[in-house]
Amino acid sequence: MEDAAAVAAYLEQECGIDAIHVTRSVHLRDEFMWAPGVTHGGFNAPLVSEIKRAVTVPVIAVGRFTEPQYAELLVKQGRADIIAFGRQSIADPELPNKARLGKLEELTPCIGCLLGCVPNMFAGKPITCALNPCAGRESELTPAAVPKRVAVVGGGPAGLYAAWACAARGHQVTLMEKEDEPGGSFRIASYPTGKGRSRRPSAA
Repeated sequence: MEDAAAVAAYLEQECGIDAIHVTRSVHLRDEFMWAPGVTHGGFNAPLVSEIKRAVTVPVIAVGRFTEPQYAELLVKQGRADIIAFGRQSIADPELPNKARLGKLEELTPCIGCLLGCVPNMFAGKPITCALNPCAGRESELTPAAVPKRVAVVGGGPAGLYAAWACAARGHQVTLMEKEDEPGGSFRIASYPTGKGRSRRPSAA
C-alpha cells in the first residue's frame, strides 16, 4: 500500500494525470479482481483512502459497490471522489436514476454470482446477467403490436422475469404462485454462506 501511494504521488507530480482509478489484485488472486458474492461490498475502500491521502487529483474507487448508500458515504467522508460501478451497472443500468429519485427498494443488486459476465468475457461471448436477462437485449423489448392477457404460472426467477417482460411490452399479466411468496429456488439458494443477497426482494 505504501508503494502504491508513493507511485500515485509521483504520477500526479511528474506526469500531470487528471485522476487515479484505484483497484487491486493480480490474476494470481482473482478473489479481488472478480470478487464473488462472499466478498463484502466496497472491500477496496481502506486502500483507496490511502491513495486519496497521497494525491490531490480525483480518486476513483471500484470494487463490488452494489448499492449507492455506501458509495455516497465514501464521497461525503472525503475518502474518494468518484465511485465506479462495474458489474452492478450490468445488473441494473438504472441504478443512478433510481438512487437520484430515492427508489432504492427497486434496485436490482449484483449478487456476485459470476455466471454470465466474467466467464463470457473470457470466452469472447456476449455478456449476460442472472439478475438482468435483458442485458445486451434491451432493444428487443419493443411494445407488443396487439396487447393480450397473459397468465404466468410459477413465481420463480423465470416466471417473475417472464411476467415483467410481458408487462413491459404492454400485456396484461396475471402471475400465479402456489407458495406464500415468490422466488422459487432462489429462496433455497440464498441459505449457503455468501448467497444471502439472492433472497433480497429486489433480487428475486
